This record gives sequence, structure tokens and C-alpha cells, in this order.
Amino acid sequence: MRHVSLLILGMSFIVASVLAQTNPTTSFTIRVLHNNDGESSLLNVDHFAAVLADERAAAEADGIPSIMLSSGDNFLAGFVFNYSQQTGIYYDAMALDRLNYDALCLGNHDFDYGTEVLADFINSYELTAPPYLSANLDFSADANLAPLETAGRLAASTILTKGGEQIGIIGLTTPELPGISSPGDVGVGQDVVAAVMNEVTALENAGVNKIILVSHMQSVTTDVELASQLTGVDLIIAGGGDQLLTNDANYNGTYEVYGEYPLTFTDAEGAPVYIVTTIGNYNFLGSLKLTFDANGIITSTHMEESDVIEVPSGDNDPFDADMYNDVVAPLEAALGQENVIATTEIAWDVRKPVIRSHENGIGSIVADSYLTKAQEWAATDAEVDMPVFGLANGGGIRSNTIYGAGPITDQDIQNILPFPNYIAIMEDVPAEVVKRVLENAYSQLTTNVNGEVVSDDGRFAHISGGVVTYDLSGEAYTHDASGATINPGSRIVSLVLSDGTLVVENGMSVDGVTVDMASVDFSMNGGDFYPFDQAGQPVLVSE
Repeated sequence: MRHVSLLILGMSFIVASVLAQTNPTTSFTIRVLHNNDGESSLLNVDHFAAVLADERAAAEADGIPSIMLSSGDNFLAGFVFNYSQQTGIYYDAMALDRLNYDALCLGNHDFDYGTEVLADFINSYELTAPPYLSANLDFSADANLAPLETAGRLAASTILTKGGEQIGIIGLTTPELPGISSPGDVGVGQDVVAAVMNEVTALENAGVNKIILVSHMQSVTTDVELASQLTGVDLIIAGGGDQLLTNDANYNGTYEVYGEYPLTFTDAEGAPVYIVTTIGNYNFLGSLKLTFDANGIITSTHMEESDVIEVPSGDNDPFDADMYNDVVAPLEAALGQENVIATTEIAWDVRKPVIRSHENGIGSIVADSYLTKAQEWAATDAEVDMPVFGLANGGGIRSNTIYGAGPITDQDIQNILPFPNYIAIMEDVPAEVVKRVLENAYSQLTTNVNGEVVSDDGRFAHISGGVVTYDLSGEAYTHDASGATINPGSRIVSLVLSDGTLVVENGMSVDGVTVDMASVDFSMNGGDFYPFDQAGQPVLVSE
């Protein structure tokens, strides 16, 4: 099967020597190669590298240039990244360096360890120096990233010259970045339309009439909404979601098909805008052939030659030997040192669509573990109230896989709970704040055409120590960019603690009731826009 997806994000990094471009007098064809959300899933990157090399060679044999783009989340907390920090070798950066990207978008997970680690990561490249792009991020006040912007490694957009033609690449990062990651002193612009259009204007003024947006807005649906507000953007390569686009009418794999490749929509002036994306984890490579006319208008997407390619990973499938030796083999050796720490009699379903929309076994286990650890800590400190209710955000539970019944290892747990969080206790949370926290937790749930409850948002809460009843017909909680409540919501019907205490009854918080709660510091400090700040600050943070 062959599928192609395309998404590009960028900042204005315009070199003086390429500012002027003569309008082409003939059509121009290019192969756009792309992926997104590699997220440290490096065990098959050697196979991915082989597929990429084949696509580049095929484009060259076809007499057309190619470009390679990423639409963000270029690494992720977990065993691989933890091992990288232990060894001082960023294996993700080594892989990205060898894949020879022309430009990469900054995703939210690229900031999960803060800007110092991100700067070290980008600086660790040895073979190539591609720009990382985002038009709505301001790096100037961040001491770690400002030097990279000065050096041209961070930008709002960039201009690539391929086959004698100039292509503008613009980056865009979700404006929810402060609430879901750790961007430090990086300014996060909320008006993403203005940010993109500023770059479009700059590129067009430089003579560029072929523009791609690599966007990490978390879902294709968000990029569809964005496309209708833009002009001048020809192609959007989306990142952050798990949507499969393909032209293979006979596809019968493990992923639900979202639509054809590419999707076609119209911009604010009625001009066509094409959108592509891929499934992440180096499992798919997007390969889109585009032809532009003399005015920079896409005249063909060559759907018979464009699609996403599912990367084979069997022992007998092609692989890149250098990538295997330098990246995959050391990780395989480290993974061989895992230790069995538990056994499960049922499967653990940790796939993103499940863990972010439904109560399930592993979500309950994580919430129970947070509450248990907090209770153990409180038992050693007479000045700390004993927590009775625990909450675990679905976005903090990772790995996006199913673990079959059987042994669970320490490395499995690192991948399931990868982030460097601490257990925290919030004392005496008023019932109205508890209700608001839960309203936020279930605010992004919707139903699909089949009536199934769905969500891809990380704020979905798994709980311990009580029973929550919610009604999706109620109004959803909303907040502004800072996390301040706009609409308190009316979805939470009741919360009954395990000891029978009513915290919310008939949709109303119970006057005079307070709850001692346990979670992780990320959530209690406002991550995923939980409004815990309305109750104060966590009084205890422990490992």
C-alpha cells in the first residue's frame, strides 16, 4: 500500500541571496516526502530510512526534485529518551540527522523537557543543519533558544530551492503549548491565522509562489478549519493526530481510514488547499507528487502516484545498515536489559483514542497508583491531610499500544508513564473547584457519526476514590488561552467519594464540602488547563 501525507510548518528564515526569484514560465513538479510524530519510536527507523531512500531515488529517476519535512513531535519522553539522557547520546537526533530533513516543525512534545534540553537536542546534529520552524512562537526571550534563532536553526519560515524553484515552508505549533508542555520563556502566539499570513506575505514579497505549511495543531480537523481562514497556502502537512489518509480502496489494515490522500478544501478566497498527514512512530511515509503551473497554482496531485507508504519492519524487509548499527542496535541492546515487575491477566489497551475517551483498566491502575503513593507519603507527615480522591490525565499515559496478557517490565512502565512528573497533594479543594476540574476533564468528549464517545485530548481524567457521572448533552467547560474559566460547564452530574461523601449532586457542587486530592504536579500546576489554581497550590510534591 502507498499513502502520501503532507504538512509543513515554518518560520521566516530568508537568506538574502535567495530573496529574489524569477517567476517560472513552465510547470514545476516535485515529490513532497513527509512524516510526523516520530515520538522516539526508533526500533523501525532503519526500515523507514530504507523506504525514504527508495522514494528519493524514484523521484530522481523520474527527473524531479524531492523535499523531506516533519510536522512535529520529533521525540517523546519514555525509555528511549530516558536512555538518551543517561548515555548523553540523543538517538532521536542521530536518526533525524541521518534522514536528512529539509525542515522540521516544532511540536508540543519537543518542549516536554524544557528549552535547555530542546536546544541541546538541536545542537547535537552532526551531518545536517535543518531549520526547526514555528510562526507563532517567539524565541527571543528564552536564553536557551534565542541563540539558535540567531543562527538560523529556529525560524518562522524558510525558503528551499529545489530544481531551480523556490518553495516556502511555514511552521505552526498548537497555541495550547503552555498548557500541555513546558515552553519556558518562549512566547506562544494565539492568533495562528495572523502568524501564518505574516509569513505568507513575507514569502510572496520575496517572490515565492509555492507555499507549504507544516502544522502541529494536533488534528487534521483543526487544520481544515485553519485552511478556510488562510490565503496563499498551497499545502498543509498536519501533525499531532493519528488520522490515516489513503487512496487505497482495498486498505484493510489496523487503522481506520479518515479520507483520501490528499484531502481537498478551499481557502478564504475559494482557492484549493490540499491537506495531508500520516500515522506516526515511523510507521508511514507520506509521498505526494505535486505539479505547479507558472503562477504557483497546483494543477495536479497525481493521486495515482501519491499516497502514504506503510513501512514494513520484518527481518527480511529492506533496512538502512548504518541507521541500524548507529541507532537501532544500541537501543535493542538496552531494551534487552528489561526486568519483569508485574503480570497482567488481561490486555492493557493504551492506545491514544481509548486512553483519552474512556475509563479502562490501565487508566484506573495509574489513578490508583497516584492516590496510593500520595496516601503513603501523607501517612509519614502529620501536617499533610490524607488524600481520598486521585486523578490521572489521559495525556500523561502513553505508548499508544496494546499490551497482551502476561509479563509487564520496567521498560513498559517507562513507556506508559514517560514524563518526569512528581506526585502532588492538594488539600481542602472546595467542591465547586473539584467540579470545575472534572468539567475540564470531560469537556473535549464528543460523539462520532456512529454515536461512539471519542476524544484525542489529553485532559480526559481517570479517577480513583470515587464515581463520577457526566452527561455530554450539558454545556462543555471552556477557558481562555491563559486557562482562565470562560464557561464553568454543566456536564458533571455527580461525584460520590468511596466513603459515600457527596461532592457534586444533581449537577451542583455541595456547599461546605472540601476534598483532599492527589495527582501529578503537571496537572495540579495547570497542565491540560486543569483549574487547580482556584484552590491554591500543591502543598506537597514527592517522587
